[in-house]
Amino acid sequence: MAMRENTAKILGALRALLTRGDWIYILGLLLPLILYDVALKTSRVVGLLGTPGPLELVDQVRSELLFGLGYVALWAGVFAVARRGVPRLLALVLFHLMVVVDATLTTGAHYFYETTGSVLDYDLVAYSLSAWPEIRPIIATEAKNAHLLLLSAVLLYALAGPAILVRLFGSSRWRGSTRWRTPVASTGVRITSVILCLVAVTLGTLSLVPSTSGASSKPFARDPLANMLAIEFEKLRVQRNNPEVGTELAAESLPTNATLVETS
Repeated sequence: MAMRENTAKILGALRALLTRGDWIYILGLLLPLILYDVALKTSRVVGLLGTPGPLELVDQVRSELLFGLGYVALWAGVFAVARRGVPRLLALVLFHLMVVVDATLTTGAHYFYETTGSVLDYDLVAYSLSAWPEIRPIIATEAKNAHLLLLSAVLLYALAGPAILVRLFGSSRWRGSTRWRTPVASTGVRITSVILCLVAVTLGTLSLVPSTSGASSKPFARDPLANMLAIEFEKLRVQRNNPEVGTELAAESLPTNATLVETS
């Protein structure tokens, strides 16, 4: 009886926070994204460590799971506050845009690791975008039709999948709650949204903790997007504490004494 009452309270709190259509929309997009990230990570783990045991596999994909759950908490908080009008419309656009970016980077990081054995970082992504005419032929050479089909299917679902799920399992009257008649978020909902954002930050921070099993490195063990953010934050911290380190390392790493040697 007590368990049923607690379950009813939790369901009531979830309904007060977001509508049924909102939950289907958010979870319908983010849960497949989490499963997609976990599937790609599992493929990389098997390629590096062989077939892992159940506990070792959970430890290796822990970063993806925590980062994904944090993503769910973050967007639930955002949708709860941006309930109607222009704020909800902006939230919907940003929601899809961020998921498309996440899925693209995750897919690119996976195939980059399979091709080079290295982890994709922000500097390489930024350089690829700035030198796209030179990089595009290389990517076209390495990319296979199966890779392009997979990425196209993921992006197509990211754009249209949630709306289809709401139509099938939610209310036919749901329109993203962009109507002005939608009630404004109450004080309790706003407080809950702040708590969800704090939970999202906590889960995101925990996703950076390296795995304790296997022989994988920190960058490999982290979620690809979380790893990019962690590397950039670490660079900023080092530069702030030691502003001259970056210049010294760059000068020392120049191949000033390099020569060309003929080989076979």
